[in-house]
Amino acid sequence: MRNQLLLLSFIFLFLIGCDSSTEPYFEDFESSQSWATGENDQSRGVVAGGIYDFSVFTDTGIYWASAAERFGNGRYEVEATAISGPVDNGFGMVFMVDDSAGSFYLFEISSDGFVWIGRCEDNCQGDMEILVEGGWFESGAVKQGLGETNRLRVDANGGNLVFFVNNQEVGRAFDDTFTQGNIGVAVETIGVGDVQVHFDNYAYTPAE
Repeated sequence: MRNQLLLLSFIFLFLIGCDSSTEPYFEDFESSQSWATGENDQSRGVVAGGIYDFSVFTDTGIYWASAAERFGNGRYEVEATAISGPVDNGFGMVFMVDDSAGSFYLFEISSDGFVWIGRCEDNCQGDMEILVEGGWFESGAVKQGLGETNRLRVDANGGNLVFFVNNQEVGRAFDDTFTQGNIGVAVETIGVGDVQVHFDNYAYTPAE
């Protein structure tokens, strides 16, 4: 049985204050200057070799890094590949992020075939709000094991949220707590640290 989320920490927040974009967005991390990067004794995030290379060293926690963007309704997509560490991990995307309040939606998978979908508010000081299936749930849509690339996608429109892994729907919810915000990526460790994940091809397509 997998544990629930235990701790949230922030990595190099990039604060923004602008209206949400209605233009398509695509980041292949070949020469990105807008994503937050850096390193400390808990985590490291760097843009190199056409990927966002994100490592978490501590045994238990969720760490996230955001861009300097702002979007609302539309389709959010990212490719994620766990490179090293235990398969009992968590990694994925955050979207509609309010950096100043530490609030966002979180959509993550694990290398042993699980999915978690929920909402964080106020730096996640209280319990995370679970939106689908009561917490971590198994899904055959997830490609298991290290070195496997999974594509996560969310279609968001007026509070209707539909979640996909590798083009297979894994859950849906209605939640209109957040309507726009920044984007980012997240890595979780669950009892064992040194999880490394490569992220690539983060895309946003506005709703029609």
